[in-house]
Amino acid sequence: MSALPTTVFVVILRADSVLLLRRANTGLHDGHFSLPGGKTDSEESFDQAAVRELFEETGLVVEESNLRLGHVLQCKNPDGTEWTGVFFVAESWEGIAQLMEPDKHDALEWHPVNSLPPKTAPSWFPSAI
Repeated sequence: MSALPTTVFVVILRADSVLLLRRANTGLHDGHFSLPGGKTDSEESFDQAAVRELFEETGLVVEESNLRLGHVLQCKNPDGTEWTGVFFVAESWEGIAQLMEPDKHDALEWHPVNSLPPKTAPSWFPSAI
């Protein structure tokens, strides 16, 4: 039995807004907004992956102890493959959010939690957060 591929996501909240990146040139949901995140590396815990991905994509620094598990989601793609999404909420962080991977994203914006953009990556925003 093989493990499912896992992607981590980090919810960064500021007042009533959430930090989102707009995907570009990735071949997956390009033009849609998404939470910062990405795939785990081998031998890496979910917390470690979340810290790394958040920094790589936004320049924000968060300590593992400041992450709260928000949701775990098992998904099945249209082609039948499956993956697991692990969603964290950052309780606090350091730095100013910046667009760090312009080859994968073309915008970094704060959006009201109750009014997400119409083009938001499907299934990546569980209501439990």
